[in-house]
Amino acid sequence: MVRNAYLKKVEERLSRLDEEIDVLRKRAESTSAEARAMFVRQVASLQSQAESARERIRSVREAGAASWGVLKKGVDESIRDLRKGIDEAVQRFRKTGSDNR
Repeated sequence: MVRNAYLKKVEERLSRLDEEIDVLRKRAESTSAEARAMFVRQVASLQSQAESARERIRSVREAGAASWGVLKKGVDESIRDLRKGIDEAVQRFRKTGSDNR
């Protein structure tokens, strides 16, 4: 895959994941104080993971033509881990009865 096309694809995925994190953050505000504290920590962790993914994407963008492919694996893993973390957070919302969808 050409680097620019790859970067566009992962930036779009990360943008969608950022939107999902924002939805979770807003949901956390409507939960009980105890649940809110847990979800606020979880959202902060997800935001940190998203920032890490952004840093990895920047590394791919700045890498030389010969080395960006090696860095691509780290970006893919960070996006996959973030997706998994969001899915787990959604499940926790559902288990606590905090899913207001």
